[in-house]
Amino acid sequence: MKNLLLYIAAGVSLALASCSRDLGDYDYKEVPDPVVMGIQDSVFQAMVGDSLIIEPVVKLPSGTNKYSIKWKVDISDEMRSIEFEGKTLRFVFGIGSNRYPGLAVLTDSTTGMKYYYKFSIQGNTEFTRGTLILSASADKSHFSFVKEDGTVQADLYKAMNEEDIPAGGRQLLPIASQNYNSGAVSSYWITYASGAVQLDVNTLVRKRFLKDFFFNPPPTFDNGNYKVLSDGSMMAIMNGQVYFGAYETAPFATYFGFFGAPVNGRYNIGPEIIDDITGGAWVFMLGFDKEKKAFVRFSGRSFMDTTYKMLDSAFNPKNLGMSLIHMERFSDDNIYAFVDSAGLKVKELNIGVEFMGGDVFRAKSQRVSPVGPYLKPNTVWAKGIERDFYFSSGDKVYRYNPVNDEIRALAYDFGGKEVSMIKVLNNGDLMLAGTEGTVHYLDISTGRNGAFIKKIEGIPGSPKDVVIRN
Repeated sequence: MKNLLLYIAAGVSLALASCSRDLGDYDYKEVPDPVVMGIQDSVFQAMVGDSLIIEPVVKLPSGTNKYSIKWKVDISDEMRSIEFEGKTLRFVFGIGSNRYPGLAVLTDSTTGMKYYYKFSIQGNTEFTRGTLILSASADKSHFSFVKEDGTVQADLYKAMNEEDIPAGGRQLLPIASQNYNSGAVSSYWITYASGAVQLDVNTLVRKRFLKDFFFNPPPTFDNGNYKVLSDGSMMAIMNGQVYFGAYETAPFATYFGFFGAPVNGRYNIGPEIIDDITGGAWVFMLGFDKEKKAFVRFSGRSFMDTTYKMLDSAFNPKNLGMSLIHMERFSDDNIYAFVDSAGLKVKELNIGVEFMGGDVFRAKSQRVSPVGPYLKPNTVWAKGIERDFYFSSGDKVYRYNPVNDEIRALAYDFGGKEVSMIKVLNNGDLMLAGTEGTVHYLDISTGRNGAFIKKIEGIPGSPKDVVIRN
């Protein structure tokens, strides 16, 4: 037994001695990463139907050419991916005009090390860039497309679908989710007085009518304004009621965005509604009930009617006794409503609300509006940036500042044609104005007062809405 213990002790001593002598015998060298150019964080433009070629430059630390690359491109809206292998990615691009995230995995065959590089592919079609125009004639509406070179494809919807859009064109809405597919446009909706139609983003061919976007559609539609929410669903006023699209599933799911039942309650609002919907969450909406002649409140997807506390007494918002012409929100404390007092005088109301965590309605002021004599049955409106309004009156467009009562006509001459549309873009520096057959681009930046930039001609009917895709 003593001899056994001596052998064990000797063995341990030798092991410790060898470990001690082995310290410092290893020389570790950090293997540098390869130099790769032309992949990481790049966005590659691809035209549908053309070959996409990605050919990176790779320099390995060993100076050899012994490496391989595996490529993966995610197609999220189809819940699949496509994969390739080779030093160059080369394939005929045919997966649509969205943005697709990709990953390249480079393997150094000498060391076995793997390196990962992210990139994106932006798919394009002939309709990815250009200007989309919705216009209206007496008995039908029109959808046209203007290429980047200025070529006008007039009445394109009819040419592609062999049918007219019904009369009363209202809005042209690009559908995109801020939280999905890098915010790429996934489709378009065209709304008109009695319905709507959805267009494919790649081909602009009709996908479906509004009735096919309902779980249980009403028998008829009387449209007000629609709004695209940040998640890619829509809020809409139809038949005097408020509808929200389904948002509980992923944006590429079959029934995402479908309309169900309206917000429950007894009300008849429209065609306008103002809201404080930000970042996909809705805080409040304020509408005007056409039958009650009252301002009514919505909280989220619930109708709250006139259950708010009234402060100030310039007017009675629960029994106004007048009809709404137009309203806009600049902030919760600066909401303006223009109302018609039985065709006698146009009144201008200044409103403040505390609906975020409260239930206060402030009837701040009421007066005869200086814009009253200018308003026509077909007047169109647009909100400026700094608490000002633009509105049309026949063949003129005016800027109105309610703070100092200044009403100034834009300098541009529309040639006697009635203005059918006003849109303010580019942070208040650009105006698009429509007259029969033409969209006018005007500079409304400080000191320019509607200076001419360019115009698009050859549009059928009178423009109602424009979307610019760059």
